[in-house]
Amino acid sequence: MNVFQIIKRRFKVHRQYKRGFIIGKRAAKGYNIYLTFGSKKTISKDAEDSYKRYSMAMKHYNQVLCDSAGFFSGYNSVKSLN
Repeated sequence: MNVFQIIKRRFKVHRQYKRGFIIGKRAAKGYNIYLTFGSKKTISKDAEDSYKRYSMAMKHYNQVLCDSAGFFSGYNSVKSLN
């Protein structure tokens, strides 16, 4: 592998982590991240339950899932402030 491919791969991993972090923060605030699954304000028990719902919805629509570590850290960052 050359340097450009390594940088490109690391940027892709970082972008997926950042996307997961943002979605996790929105889930912790209670926004509907599940598209048609859930109500306008869906409150889940914890990060694992929220990610399970999210993954079920994204698999239903054949979408790419975000990074689970980023999702959990985003969810926990908002919950630790409350």
